[in-house]
Amino acid sequence: MHYHMISGQHGYLPDQNEPYETESEASNALLDFVERCRESDESRAPINVYSHNLYAEFDSGHGVEYAEVADCTEADCEAEMANI
Repeated sequence: MHYHMISGQHGYLPDQNEPYETESEASNALLDFVERCRESDESRAPINVYSHNLYAEFDSGHGVEYAEVADCTEADCEAEMANI
């Protein structure tokens, strides 16, 4: 199993989908993403960050509505991770 940090708008394919070997690495990537959003535009700061830094909700008026850490066991994805 590995993890992805994904972000985008609800109901659409994610705009960002980055794989990580551990949940901790993916969680840190989510926190870094949240901080970059905060620094780039105060109005893009997240509304809430939930569940031990595994999900963030944003104001929907700025393109990113959510960012989250998701676990993955897809065989194709596992093979691609092995080649990175």
